[in-house]
Amino acid sequence: MDKKHKITIGVISVIIALVILIGIFSPNTSSITGEVIRDLSVEEGVNFSFYDLETGCKLSGDVYVVDKFLGEAKNGNFFLLKQDYLENFWDDTEVTIKGLTDICFEKNSGLSFVRIWVVPNLEYYFENEEVVEFETELTPRQPMYPEEMQGFVRPYEVEETVSKINFDEEESYLKDLERIFRYTYMNYMSDKGQFGEVEYWQTPKEFRRQGLGDCEDWALYAISLLRNYDSSLDCYAALWYTHMNVVCSINETFIMFDQDKVMERFSIDDDVGFQENQGKTRRWKSSYFKEYGIDADERILFYLFNEEEFIKFEDGREDFTDWVVNKGLGSFNQ
Repeated sequence: MDKKHKITIGVISVIIALVILIGIFSPNTSSITGEVIRDLSVEEGVNFSFYDLETGCKLSGDVYVVDKFLGEAKNGNFFLLKQDYLENFWDDTEVTIKGLTDICFEKNSGLSFVRIWVVPNLEYYFENEEVVEFETELTPRQPMYPEEMQGFVRPYEVEETVSKINFDEEESYLKDLERIFRYTYMNYMSDKGQFGEVEYWQTPKEFRRQGLGDCEDWALYAISLLRNYDSSLDCYAALWYTHMNVVCSINETFIMFDQDKVMERFSIDDDVGFQENQGKTRRWKSSYFKEYGIDADERILFYLFNEEEFIKFEDGREDFTDWVVNKGLGSFNQ
C-alpha cells in the first residue's frame, strides 16, 4: 500500500514531543511581558492580557491556575483579584487558557486552543500596577494538546450526511457501522499540495466541502460520522506514530477502519485466558498493519480520542494490547 496516506513522520514526532513537554514547561513561543497602566478597579488586583503574536488577535477563554478554574478572559482580558492570587499562586505557577479562536483568525476561527505559561512571582505587577501580558503563537491547524485535537471531532457538522444514509432496522449494529464506513471515501491530497503547509488539520465540514485530504482529515471525518450516528459508541480517532485511523469497540468486538475500504475486526474470547486474548489482539493488529502497509517501527499508538474522551498510551504497543483485552473481557460482565 502506498504510504502517501500517512502523516509525515517528522510532523507527528514534533506533535508528540510537544505534547510530552507541556507538563515540563510552557511552549517556547509563549512569553510574559508587562506594561504600565492605571487600574481603576475598586478591588485590588492585576490585569492579564492574552494575545497571539503573529496575528495580533486577542485570546478569550477559560483561565486556570494549575487545574483550578479562575474565571473567563473576555476579549483577551482577565482581572486577577489579589485574594485569588494569594490563595492559588506561588513561584513558577502554571497559568492556562482554553478557548476557541474568534473571527480575527479568519479561516482559522472557531478552533480549539490551549496555552500554558509558567508565571513567576507577581508581586511586582501588583505593586507597579502593570498588565501581565501573555504572548504566544497559536498553531490551531497543528494541535498539540488533547483539547485541541478533540476540537476537530465534530459530530454536529456531519448530521446532514448521516441523515442520508439508509439504515436497515433488521440489520445488525455492525452492519450500520459498515454502511457509514462506505460514506468516508476521499481523494487523497497531501497538506503541502492542498494548503502549502507541512501539517494542516481540516474540520469535518471543510473536509466534506473540499473532498480532499490526508489520513487525519479522513479519520476525523469518519469518527464524527460514527459519533453522530450514536454518541455512546466507543469509537476513537487513533493517532499512531505516522498515521491516523479509527478504532471502535462494540462489546467484545474491535474494529479498525481506514481509507481505501480497509477494515479489520476480531472479538475477544471469554472462554480463553488473558494471555491467549493478548495473542489474538496482536494478530489483529498485525493483520491491519500488513493490509495498510505500516512498517514495524511505526506501529506505535499514542492516543485514542473523540470529542468526549482522550486516552494516552505510555508504551504504545503492549499497553494498547492490554487495553483491548481488558475492555473486551469487561464487556462480558456488563
